[in-house]
Amino acid sequence: MYQVADAGLAPVEDEVPGQINALCSYGPSLMIGSTEGLFARSILGCVSLLEDVEVTALVADNDGLWIGTDGQGVYRWDGEEYSQRYLARDSSLFNHVTALAFNHNHLYLGTVNGMFVFDGGRWETVSTEQGLPNDVITSIDAAGWVVYVGTPDGMVSWFNQEINPVARMEGRTITSICRAGSRIIAGTDEHGLVIKTGPAIKTLVEPWKNEAAELASTTQ
Repeated sequence: MYQVADAGLAPVEDEVPGQINALCSYGPSLMIGSTEGLFARSILGCVSLLEDVEVTALVADNDGLWIGTDGQGVYRWDGEEYSQRYLARDSSLFNHVTALAFNHNHLYLGTVNGMFVFDGGRWETVSTEQGLPNDVITSIDAAGWVVYVGTPDGMVSWFNQEINPVARMEGRTITSICRAGSRIIAGTDEHGLVIKTGPAIKTLVEPWKNEAAELASTTQ
């Protein structure tokens, strides 16, 4: 793990077991999710909060932290206790969490079974039946009112319960999405790291160039 320092990258001294999959600010701490569990790093050091789980995604809501895992479902932490969340109709749907995002009092949870939207009272299912190109969700960006969703078969937008393909992103395997103002930056596995501004798309990093290959699937 590294942090930006003096316009460069400096390694973080704390050693977190396993491969780091997710980072999230929560109160005074940096929450770190890895293949070995959940850790919190603050000025007091790094402590383990949840062990023997593979954390895949993290996001904070108004008063808690959501923790997605690969194989153990989704948890919510209120700062003191953990509670596992699942759908009563099928408790296995949240087993493999691939993405988490929160904004405007809505939680967006990506899985290999589609996206699930939680408004605080009920869960709404968004799948290929509603228009997703693939039920496997790879990334979600909920920075604005329009939510962007990445899949192995392209990117779509979600707004007012409607799904629309993002022009010129159809058929691309999207690995990550990050919005910067009116621009959408997306990592893909074959088409490089691209930036979309209106109808125009520009390749920022070309995966077929060896020195840039690792950046093509950059995370947020």
